[in-house]
Amino acid sequence: MKNLLALVCLLALPLSAHPLDDKAEVRSDVTLASGNSIEVSVEFRYSDVRASYTEFAAGLDRNQDGAVTRDELRLRFLDLVDPLSLALTVQVDGKPLALAPEFARFEFSDLNNAKASVDDEGGLPTYTSRIFYRFVFTGVPEPVPAAGLHRVEFTFNTTQNVLHTPQQQMVPHDARPGAAPVQGAKWDHAQGGLARLSFDWPIADPNQPASNEPRNEPGNTPGNAPASNTPASNTPAANTRPEAGPDGAEIAQRLPAILTLISGALMALIGLGTAASRLRDRKNRWARTRGPLLVAFCGAAITLGAMLRLGLIGTL
Repeated sequence: MKNLLALVCLLALPLSAHPLDDKAEVRSDVTLASGNSIEVSVEFRYSDVRASYTEFAAGLDRNQDGAVTRDELRLRFLDLVDPLSLALTVQVDGKPLALAPEFARFEFSDLNNAKASVDDEGGLPTYTSRIFYRFVFTGVPEPVPAAGLHRVEFTFNTTQNVLHTPQQQMVPHDARPGAAPVQGAKWDHAQGGLARLSFDWPIADPNQPASNEPRNEPGNTPGNAPASNTPASNTPAANTRPEAGPDGAEIAQRLPAILTLISGALMALIGLGTAASRLRDRKNRWARTRGPLLVAFCGAAITLGAMLRLGLIGTL
């Protein structure tokens, strides 16, 4: 019985545990902006409260008081910006583009409470929060490309987040006045298995008359707006953004937790049922019920962990 119990608990741990790195929905946008600049924005939508709580414990809530203040947010952005900037690679005609972080445009919010803010008295509470991050980087090629077509390649080289659907998670935009939507974008895994986005960057001859075509507006969905639509500030602002609806990737992320919840509940019920039946035996009833009660306890712990991961309950 003890060996069986140990095996069940060992098998249940991988089901209930899930790496933090895989628990955020990731989207990156590459935008051709005015002034021959290229912008890269990366968004992270954490899948549940449990993953967010791990990030709070990792440094966002530095003093572990259950709230995030403006100073704690600023320090956490400083922690995250360097490894993230190293993970982003943009090449123009085969030459790497130097990307600089736009700290004033970094964003953080609670997807479960649009009104919560780090500027509130006492900060933003963490107990039921689901994190949203947005990081923005910009760069201008040197020398500035001449008129014509130029090849842009973008890779997101990170071991922390897997890009399951590059076509949806690596999106090109052209936000320049009079520009048409990006055509002919391609996605492949030619860079050592890493997802790569490539597309053409057309630069008009300045001696030619400007086009009168209406400006393309890529900002109809969250995260696509050009830089001019975002007010500048000296510190990163807490942001309120509409949450994207669940897609196939998010449902797939939740499926292991749902299965874990079901298996944990069954373990708890079976353990309690077995213990109850053995209590009727007057001989050695307590010795015979210890094993089933331990199974019930493991099942209850797994169930609570799965409920926490799915956001059905807050952090304890």
